[in-house]
Amino acid sequence: KEGNVELNMQAHYGNTRGNDRRRDGERERGFGYGGGGGRGYEGRGYGARIGGGRGRGGGRREKERGVDEGKYFHVQLNLFKITHEPGKNWCMYDIEILPLCKFRTADTDSATPLSAYGPSTGTKDPGDVKEENFADDSANVESQPAPASFFIDGNKYMKKDRDTLAFAGGSNERTREVLNTLCNKLLEEGKTLTTTGGTIGVSPEPIFEEREKGYGILVNKKIPFWIILRRTVEDIGATREDNDKYIIQCMDTCLKHCVASGANWTAFGDDTTNFYLPEDQQKHLLEGHGRIFRNFRQGCDHLEPAVGASTAIKTCHDGSTGSSTEYYLALSNCLGFLYKVGAPLLTSNNRDPKIAGVPIRRLNEPIKDPNLQNQVMIALKKVKKFSVKYEKGEIVKRELQIQNPDQSEEDINKRATFFKEGLKMRKKGDEAELIKWSARDEVFEFNGKEVNVQEYFQQRHGITLRYPDMPIILCGRLGYFPIEFLYQEADRLRNANEKAMTETALSYHDNFSGSERIDHIKKIREDVDRMKISQNLLLEFALKIERTNAVFQARRLRAPDLLFGNNVSVHPDNGSINLAGKGFAQPADLTSYAAVDLTMPGRSPSISDILSTLCNELKNHGISMQNHVGNLSDVIIRGAGSNNFETIRSSFRAAVDKAKDFHLERSRLFFTNIVRKDGEVRKCWVVRAESGCHYCIPPGESLPTHDGPNGAKARIQFKKGDTWLDPYSPEMAPEEGHLVEKFGYKNPNSTPHFSDVFFDTALLPRPDLILGSWQIQCPSIVFFYLPDDSKDVYNCIKMIGDIEFGINTQCMVQQKCQKNRGSRMTQYCSNIAHKVNSKLFSKTNNVVTWRVRNGLDWFFAQEAPTLVIGYAMSYGFWDGKPTTVVAGSVCFRDPMQLAQEVKVYFDGDSKDKGFVNPTILADLVETLAISFMVQHSCEGPPRRVLVYRDGGADGSFDRIKREELTSIRNGIGKAIKVACNNWAEMDVVYEPNITFVVAQSNHNIVQAPAERADSINNNVPSGTVVSNIFAGDYAFDFLLTSQGGLKGTSKPLYFKVLVNENGKRSDCNDDSEILTQEKLENLTYQLGFQYGKATKAPRKLPVLLCSELLAERVLKYQYEYIDCVLGEGRLEIDEETKEFVKSHSFNGSKSLISGHSCIDDRCEGSWRVPFNPTITA
Repeated sequence: KEGNVELNMQAHYGNTRGNDRRRDGERERGFGYGGGGGRGYEGRGYGARIGGGRGRGGGRREKERGVDEGKYFHVQLNLFKITHEPGKNWCMYDIEILPLCKFRTADTDSATPLSAYGPSTGTKDPGDVKEENFADDSANVESQPAPASFFIDGNKYMKKDRDTLAFAGGSNERTREVLNTLCNKLLEEGKTLTTTGGTIGVSPEPIFEEREKGYGILVNKKIPFWIILRRTVEDIGATREDNDKYIIQCMDTCLKHCVASGANWTAFGDDTTNFYLPEDQQKHLLEGHGRIFRNFRQGCDHLEPAVGASTAIKTCHDGSTGSSTEYYLALSNCLGFLYKVGAPLLTSNNRDPKIAGVPIRRLNEPIKDPNLQNQVMIALKKVKKFSVKYEKGEIVKRELQIQNPDQSEEDINKRATFFKEGLKMRKKGDEAELIKWSARDEVFEFNGKEVNVQEYFQQRHGITLRYPDMPIILCGRLGYFPIEFLYQEADRLRNANEKAMTETALSYHDNFSGSERIDHIKKIREDVDRMKISQNLLLEFALKIERTNAVFQARRLRAPDLLFGNNVSVHPDNGSINLAGKGFAQPADLTSYAAVDLTMPGRSPSISDILSTLCNELKNHGISMQNHVGNLSDVIIRGAGSNNFETIRSSFRAAVDKAKDFHLERSRLFFTNIVRKDGEVRKCWVVRAESGCHYCIPPGESLPTHDGPNGAKARIQFKKGDTWLDPYSPEMAPEEGHLVEKFGYKNPNSTPHFSDVFFDTALLPRPDLILGSWQIQCPSIVFFYLPDDSKDVYNCIKMIGDIEFGINTQCMVQQKCQKNRGSRMTQYCSNIAHKVNSKLFSKTNNVVTWRVRNGLDWFFAQEAPTLVIGYAMSYGFWDGKPTTVVAGSVCFRDPMQLAQEVKVYFDGDSKDKGFVNPTILADLVETLAISFMVQHSCEGPPRRVLVYRDGGADGSFDRIKREELTSIRNGIGKAIKVACNNWAEMDVVYEPNITFVVAQSNHNIVQAPAERADSINNNVPSGTVVSNIFAGDYAFDFLLTSQGGLKGTSKPLYFKVLVNENGKRSDCNDDSEILTQEKLENLTYQLGFQYGKATKAPRKLPVLLCSELLAERVLKYQYEYIDCVLGEGRLEIDEETKEFVKSHSFNGSKSLISGHSCIDDRCEGSWRVPFNPTITA
């Protein structure tokens, strides 16, 4: 079968597309991309055989190696160079919008002067502006400098009794509508103004001579507004110190105005980052790939996938000496899910009825299931806007005909049709319900008698409702409307994270990945050129966007060698690590555990099978299973059936009690971690007395434990076989505690004696021997066996484990176990073993799965301890209040070892969103720094500090640097003062050098290899860094891709270095300790291989990823259970759940996650070393 293999394969296997790779002297497996799937068989001689991608029996693809580590190569970015004419006289304006109303005769004869209005400070939603019935006059622009009254088209108006139209969240649909009307009318007069609907406007030249001017307009020919423009900056483009800042703002405003107005791209809500393309452009972009949306359209009839684009302006240079700043348009694609305009909220298909996409049972009976009601409520809340439309009955039409016999049938039908758009589901009073679940449920008085909604529409409008048992929706002052009259308006679905949407988004990004995504973006870029209006607008601003995207030089960093047990060295393969057959570098001791089975009985594999396989794999990796469990049934609890909050909580409590009963009560001897009253944690033997009290045995053969005969001091002894041993003798291993047959005591220089009463009568009254229950770690971890990977039960388990019991949990999923059989089950359990090992880290064991062999030693040297902190934020609502959750993580000597803390606070000021409260951040950093010092038992404060912040909006970095860096310094200073009592000599005012880095993940820069030979899976390889291209204040910034992409496009993380005091020669004792840009890049990349949750380098740094996971988890404690946002709605919401979360949320100075925190008032100094400080491994 030599020769033209490709023709033979295509003829035989139809639509399989393959690549014929012929190599002399080689025999290789088939290689190809499958449309319908090929068989892939072995070739002979010169001909390589072609396989079939993802189809049946697809051939094995030749492994791509990409560019070698340490080598330079070129990447193409989605950056399009912008050229502009220097010295162009651009102008920038501040914008304020005043809603107006008709001037009433009862009012004074002159309206409030314009000069009396200050800057926009309102917080009202512009959508709340009531539409008055104004005269249908033309909306000509009339400008007056400072009128006593507001005159528009000869009519007099006055300011409404409300604040100015709000810009609290930037632009929104109403502000964009108002300002677009102004821009269009100015354009008719030959003047150009561009705006994104926010507080900034830009023109290519001054549009008036004054510093401030007001314009009156009528939106939709009837809604009046007064718009004030204040010229703030002139001559943008000329030489000035802050020129780059204003040029970027002007370019950004101009380009977004081009795509919104000229290219007719649409933005929704207050988001002017993502624009969605018109339908004809969507078809053009998806040509040949329309199948990726087919399955979604078949299963969802109220949403439509839509391709979008996002824009931003970046300043870069090519890295050459003396090169000037250049401006680039960062254009990226995105996918959103839009509501179909005009689609009914009620899908009245008897076979598959739905309300806003939520399947319901029947159309002829009310919805009574609380879980289903909750799902419908959530879906309807996501529909931001809808319209009401219904046609009145024949009786009403006859009345209209009688009133005016000359009108046509078309006019009568038009007058008999009720249509109202722009409505929202909202209350009209505190007592009103947003939804009544039947049209018969709302009763009110009409024509002197009580009627329900169904009877009202019959008597008032002559309409017989088709579905009177379906819900009615409250639309504010307009009252309730049957859902069969409601229709969707254009809007984007927020939080599009349902399974079908996720699969569709992944399919879209898989089809357009790597270099194909760049080509996809180029097509979007070409659409701007086709729009004549956009081109004319760009010419007015003397702007030109290059057609080709930029290519920059990149380098592939060398991945670190990882050291496992027995000095086994492993080099990661494109960011991935294989754990098979490798012992952990420092394995943990699993002293005790319990398990909860929440699956249905009789289904395989059972929890006993999984635990047995897991225990074997734990031992294979070196984890010691101490305090022998002979029968797994001794530590397994069967769930109560329904997986609601209370049953999960009771099962959790029963598992903890069962573990304590087995290890502490049924056995006289137990080896575990304890925390002493001074806050230190120790690993020691615990014995149970007949009275039920527990005592610890201190290590050290010279330390007595009880009184012997004649007042002599004696020490407890264990008898193993025929030999008496000291509890800490090398022959007495912790995992062999169950082999101890007798207890005795030994006086100095005497033989051991057996006693069965010394536990209660002869123990020394030493306080450090007697233990409270909170001082003993039991169990170390609780395993949960779940039927599937639904998030509601998972979040409930984590909430209870974190804030009530302070015990780490590990979930295992039966569905995944059913798919992973044989060797795949071993791999699944190995990954769980890695997580368990990370969660069991404590000061007593210093465990780590692997160590970085090279690269980090100099930075984490013991003589110069380094504090590495990462923090992240999450936003939501607690009990109806806007809330910020900030979580932080700190690395120890091995960066995989973490301590974590979280803070929750209310913050109603939207201007502060995106920034951390200074006091809260200082407290968080103080706690993390204390954790670092008590864990290390440092002889002095940290010498260096490296802080990573998760995310930050463009334009916010100055404030972040000014406020949050100060809080970080204050927090570290407080921690040093707390710990300084333990150090003999220390300068209290000591301030370590700080490097402060913001890691942006939500940027719109995309990259792909310029040459296919440099790619892996059509992506850049793990370790790709692009640096020395950013200009201005961000010349130290870099793009880093830590992950090795298998599908989609590997998106880099954008690291913005705000401060690098460790990079200054004057602040370091040795030049080798200077943190240069290259060292920071390598350090950041190698930190990515220290993730205790996965066997690969994630995109985001582990210290940030763990903080983000913790912040989101804490927010879900309340967000998911009190506000009833449950996704699939499987958990029942009850008062016990609400009271549980409220009672644990705010407890004075006590940490929310007290079981894992170093804060504990029961210990001396109010701090302690926690048993397991790592939570989100």
